[in-house]
Amino acid sequence: MNEEVIARSKELLRVMRKKQNKQRRAGIQDSNANFGAVLPEGKTKYVVGKICHAGLGNNYGGDYQGALSVVSLITVDRIKEKRLAKGYTTPYYRWLLNVSPWKDVFITKCPKEAMKKGVILRTDVPSNLMNGALICSRYGWEGQGGGYTPKQQIYAWGELRKRGVDESFAFIMAHQARMNRGHLYWNNTNGGHEVISLHEMSRSSVKKFLIGEVPKQSLYNKTFQEKPQRSGINAIWGECGHLCTLLKREAENIGSTVKLKKRLLKTSRVKTTEPKEGFDHMAKWAKRYYKEIMA
Repeated sequence: MNEEVIARSKELLRVMRKKQNKQRRAGIQDSNANFGAVLPEGKTKYVVGKICHAGLGNNYGGDYQGALSVVSLITVDRIKEKRLAKGYTTPYYRWLLNVSPWKDVFITKCPKEAMKKGVILRTDVPSNLMNGALICSRYGWEGQGGGYTPKQQIYAWGELRKRGVDESFAFIMAHQARMNRGHLYWNNTNGGHEVISLHEMSRSSVKKFLIGEVPKQSLYNKTFQEKPQRSGINAIWGECGHLCTLLKREAENIGSTVKLKKRLLKTSRVKTTEPKEGFDHMAKWAKRYYKEIMA
């Protein structure tokens, strides 16, 4: 991506943030996705206030054919329950932008810049890979799995990481952890707003993810620039797997749920927990499994 496109992308993000702030002052509630694109012939297009990034796809009514870059705001400040992921958000974006299998999609590399100004993404990559990167960028504030506690995946990622679990494997495992009503659940409920499915991850696909390898056979043969579309995202690392079953079986050793002390957050009515025992147990298992895979 050349410097001119990067400069235009940064200016587009500035315009989008300005509009978002104006809407906030007017009392309009933020939505999950605020995105846009730099187009040929000096054109730009953006949307502030969508439930997800599906609007980028031609199959969802988007019109971003030929986009030179895609940009998206990071709105981690929209969730009130900040204490749930305190200290984990910046390390997560550092991992996503610089270490994760999606790192080459992002032009933006500084986590603080990303959270303040937004991210710039390449469009000369397969559509399902780029859309996966966009979904990952929402993990900092979007509640996964419906009516569960927001930021739970970042919380689970941070708790496992804190216990010495490899960051990439912690990201995988965080898709299995669910917190609700004072319980920690280890039961995967994959949805359309998640980038991997543990039901489909085999030992070999887990290793590919951990070393940052993107399976070419799972990628679209058209780039986003050539054909914007949104599907096949959570099947990139899928090979009729077993990881979900392994995690559930291990969780049975501590109970299918671990009920621990509840604490009412000062800023919200949402009850959360500090499920230390559950994370301690699963972290020990994760480090053993990681060592076996990487041997």
